[in-house]
Amino acid sequence: MKKYKPSEILGIKEPNEILECVRSWSSNLSRKEHLIKSAILEIHQNCELRLDRIINKLLTYNAPLGFTDAEVEASKKEIWDEIGRMSFQAKAKLLKPILKSWKQTNPSLIEINGINDIRNACAHMTRKDKSKIDYKGYKLFEDDEGIARLFLDGWGITQGLDKMWEFIDDNHSRAERAIKFAWSKKAL
Repeated sequence: MKKYKPSEILGIKEPNEILECVRSWSSNLSRKEHLIKSAILEIHQNCELRLDRIINKLLTYNAPLGFTDAEVEASKKEIWDEIGRMSFQAKAKLLKPILKSWKQTNPSLIEINGINDIRNACAHMTRKDKSKIDYKGYKLFEDDEGIARLFLDGWGITQGLDKMWEFIDDNHSRAERAIKFAWSKKAL
């Protein structure tokens, strides 16, 4: 029995037509609307990945003494998996006290919930809803300046979160060096 390729089952003859056919069959969005939706989801994901890294760094810092390397790695993997199961909103809420204190350093961090609201609206929209998706006065599916504004805010958020992660990582590194130094002196 012949095993058919998915494109053959769909009746698509040219490999370069697969994406366009699947896009047109899977949604009633135009090519441009599909690209806008994809950009919104990507901007959101870039922010979320940074939240994940920060939470992971805070939760896996300085594993208890006496654990084997394998136990520490298994624990870190389990923590990472649990972070992945959390909603964006739960992650932002967990880090809210830190984000509030960092907004003086990077004011765009206060926009993080707006990015999530737009992503949710976009992910659950119907064809008629797309004209209602508004970000800072811009209709995202009608005004190209809106997606530019969303991108700039998303970029500012990711830059702020990267700086926060670096700060946390630097503080952890200094603490680890101090602990190693103290232990080396104790051994003398």
